[in-house]
Amino acid sequence: MKNLLFALPFFLFAFSCSEPESAVVTTVNIKGERIPKINIDAVPFELHQIGISELISDYKVIPLETKKECLVSNTRIACYDNMLLIGTQHFPDPAPVYQFDMDGRFIKEIGKAGNGPGEHNNYLVSSIQILPEKRLIKINFGTQIQLFDYNGEYIEEIEQPYDFMGDAFYLSDGKWFSPGSAAGPPNYARDSVIIVIHDMEGSIMHKIPRLIYPTGIGYTPTSWRPSVYRYNDNWNLYMPGLDTIFSMYNTELEVATILDLGQKRQAYNKTIDPFKVPGTYRFSIILENTNHWLINGSEITEAEIREYKPGFWSGIYNTREELLIINKKGDKSKRVELIDDLFGLADTRMINSLSQTMDNNKIIYSLQSFKIKQQLSEMLDSDELDPDVKKRLTDLDKLITEDNNPVVFIYYLKDKFDLY
Repeated sequence: MKNLLFALPFFLFAFSCSEPESAVVTTVNIKGERIPKINIDAVPFELHQIGISELISDYKVIPLETKKECLVSNTRIACYDNMLLIGTQHFPDPAPVYQFDMDGRFIKEIGKAGNGPGEHNNYLVSSIQILPEKRLIKINFGTQIQLFDYNGEYIEEIEQPYDFMGDAFYLSDGKWFSPGSAAGPPNYARDSVIIVIHDMEGSIMHKIPRLIYPTGIGYTPTSWRPSVYRYNDNWNLYMPGLDTIFSMYNTELEVATILDLGQKRQAYNKTIDPFKVPGTYRFSIILENTNHWLINGSEITEAEIREYKPGFWSGIYNTREELLIINKKGDKSKRVELIDDLFGLADTRMINSLSQTMDNNKIIYSLQSFKIKQQLSEMLDSDELDPDVKKRLTDLDKLITEDNNPVVFIYYLKDKFDLY
């Protein structure tokens, strides 16, 4: 099946207007091929609280070594094998990235502050990606994307064709792709493309244009961040505004899965009343494997939206996070809210916002040591604490002080979830 993106607008419109179906997973015929279709409204609405232990096969707790040359506050984390990379902030100074081993021992800093080659002056680490097949590390320092080898040595900077594109992803030798936008007004050049294939210097090799734009004057939801993940050795892409999961093959997008996001979905590329935004959902595709899709549903519970200049809108949102676990056979699915049943330390909202914490089929997050110590002082005094949880907390309490660097928690997901 070749690139079907250009045939999709009317197809997607037809399915977005259809009545909800009773089966969560059905199939549709596209040019002679049966393509799975996920019907969000068919997922049972009951929300189940489940422990994170039910989704994982193993976990690791890593107190980070504390030295003056590797002080860590908030974190952006990636890990692979024995490499643990931690991006943090030292505002107003440029953001550093530190390498630790999987026992938390500090190894080195990657990247340097400054304005020369191999240096950066941004105060934010937007993303870190380890490319094991090429033995490379890609770090997005806000507006600068830099490439390093496994020893942390700078190679070169990755330029993007348009401003404000966000992240770039490795496609093949000499080729990278950067997602654009599929929703909201076209305020910038990046808003007129779905993806751009480019080289390291930012020269465009191929691009897929955006075809659907909002009509009318007034507020229209802007694109939430795209979901970009690996499945079957290919990049998969979901962009809000296109109710489709695509797979990248060479430089083209092929339809992998159709999404019917239901009656409460965000109304992208339509002019709507901003007062009707609360109660609607934004979705991210967190994970796909042989057995399941794992989808983050973010319900907007409160929204203050205003037009700060003609045609430009901004908003402050409160959200409630949930996960949809969908069996690919279509016979089983569940809405869940994860809870930290192993330690009882993690905020429920955080561990359900997996679009922020998922990395290579692992849930990874950090907690500040001073906050953990405060929680432990209360929890360990409780007579109602589960004995297994108490042992884990007691062991952790012995490893850290309030002045230590954060503690990293890594949860390794199962290939199959037995939740039904």
